[in-house]
Amino acid sequence: MNALQTSLLLCFIATFFSNCLILQNYFKDSWNVFDFITVVGSIIDVLVTEIKVSTFIFIRCFQVILTLTL
Repeated sequence: MNALQTSLLLCFIATFFSNCLILQNYFKDSWNVFDFITVVGSIIDVLVTEIKVSTFIFIRCFQVILTLTL
């Protein structure tokens, strides 16, 4: 992943995470729960990628599966 992709990913993660923190009834909508799970998976993916641990490839697969369910 290049620097531009990483920056865009971090911007999207920050946007959705701040949305979760700002809205009071965030978890009452099932799409918001889905977004939260995807953001948590993305945060874990970024952390694992920065640590360079290759055993967590399933997290990327989890993100792809969640994206495909849309």
